[in-house]
Amino acid sequence: MAIKKNIPLLIKLFFAIEILLGLAYILIHVFPVYPTLFLFLDLDAEGNIPTWFSSAQLLMVGVLMMGFVIGKYQQNERAYTMLLGSLGFTFLSLDEFVQLHELFGAICDILLRDRKETIFQKTGFWMVFLAPIFLGLFWVWWRSMKYYLVGFAGKGKLLMGMLVFVGGATVVEIFSNFAQGNLMVLGVLVEELGEMAGITLFLWGVYELCISHKISIDFTYSAGDKKYLFQNRTVRDSPSCVKPKSTS
Repeated sequence: MAIKKNIPLLIKLFFAIEILLGLAYILIHVFPVYPTLFLFLDLDAEGNIPTWFSSAQLLMVGVLMMGFVIGKYQQNERAYTMLLGSLGFTFLSLDEFVQLHELFGAICDILLRDRKETIFQKTGFWMVFLAPIFLGLFWVWWRSMKYYLVGFAGKGKLLMGMLVFVGGATVVEIFSNFAQGNLMVLGVLVEELGEMAGITLFLWGVYELCISHKISIDFTYSAGDKKYLFQNRTVRDSPSCVKPKSTS
């Protein structure tokens, strides 16, 4: 199904927020006047505005994937593959808060001993193990999604979004082991904005996938006594669907 060329408002908003966070990160390093403001806007810190935004992005992907599952369920289809994807991105959203990958990195440090003599002296080893696992799981997910991706024009957004996200989280972060001073600031900027932009691009792809399968968010529609947030329009508009009675 052909997809409209206009960019959804939410995607525009997310890209705009990412640009603002990037500019704010540059400004707090050029003018480090307010320590509290620095902590709230530092892309390299945890538990602040950029972290909350990243977590919200990942959760939004998970919610939209779950919407796809619900929409397909209304057609008596069981989209288990997308359900697993939804749970995976919800887990990543949670990880932004609780930093499970940092815990994994600490365990790697204990098992592999001192990292000071390696190229991972700053970041640790976590991406060496987790990045291949994550890409492998994504590839399995992608292959199992081929039924839903046939004729879908937005496949490039899904692939590119995932590659940018993983690339920012691993390749650029590995580079930060060798960076100092302003080069380190630039590396963090590219890494964090790359992760955010990748997820926004992936979210855009998931949104278009829902649209291509006629799944939309509807806050007003009710079918009989049931009310759906995610509505499959193919089911809703079919003659067998019970439409709400209009009242004068």
